Amino acid sequence: YAGDYAVLLQSGFSHSRALLWNLLSATTAIIGFLIGSIMSDNENARQWIFAATIGMFLYIALADLLPTLLADGEVKLKRFLVVNIGFLFGITIMFLLAIFEDKMIRASTQ
Repeated sequence: YAGDYAVLLQSGFSHSRALLWNLLSATTAIIGFLIGSIMSDNENARQWIFAATIGMFLYIALADLLPTLLADGEVKLKRFLVVNIGFLFGITIMFLLAIFEDKMIRASTQ
């Protein structure tokens, strides 16, 4: 969280105001953990939690990968292929896990 504090200072916040906003943003992680822990007992809620978490990770990955891919202003074919093949491989693995989830659970409980 020191990086967040530095960004706030660079943005013109005073030290006390930057500490306050940094504390508030860190508190949301604790609140999210508590809500997630409480909701994780409900099977239906758990599916939505997993879906939201996967969506957030995909967003972060894409938000990080796309600027890297386009950093030079032009798309280089090799870099484009490597990034997209990796992305498609990850989606394929998630798809296969979703298809065979029941079989894997049954196999692990026997």
